[in-house]
Amino acid sequence: MADVTPFITSDPKELIVRGSHKGILWFAILMTIPCIGLLTDTYDNWKKFITGNPVIAIFLLSIFYGAVLFGWIKVFDKRVKLIINRNGIWCSKTQFIDWDNIELFEFVEQKTAKAGTFYVLKLKKKIRSKPYKIDITFFDKNYNQIQTSINENAIKYSVQDLGLKTL
Repeated sequence: MADVTPFITSDPKELIVRGSHKGILWFAILMTIPCIGLLTDTYDNWKKFITGNPVIAIFLLSIFYGAVLFGWIKVFDKRVKLIINRNGIWCSKTQFIDWDNIELFEFVEQKTAKAGTFYVLKLKKKIRSKPYKIDITFFDKNYNQIQTSINENAIKYSVQDLGLKTL
């Protein structure tokens, strides 16, 4: 885990964004209920399930319990994910980028029929052709708050805001 202390300025306009459990909590709860049911099932039913096709049974159980573990890890993950302040932007994926090196940013909203809506912050550096993509879906601040903070902190620099693009 990266130490974020050097990037925190305690400036009133600084935005510190952490992970959020809002979207994934229901997934974790709904996946846990069948897992508890499987654990409380009788030994004979388990034996029938595994002897039918052991490779598929172990594969399915691994996927199922892995999804539950992933969900609960996301629910309790409160680490700092994004810092926006007068010096620039920090996230674990991009590390620190100062405002002089950022050409533009935009938000992409991707709506899906089954999985919900996902939000991505795209940052384009002046010297890098490929933009950085930061998934902000499971953050405790929404894209409006992040956009406002970027605009407030980058006001002295020529950072272009392309707004929200919906796919």
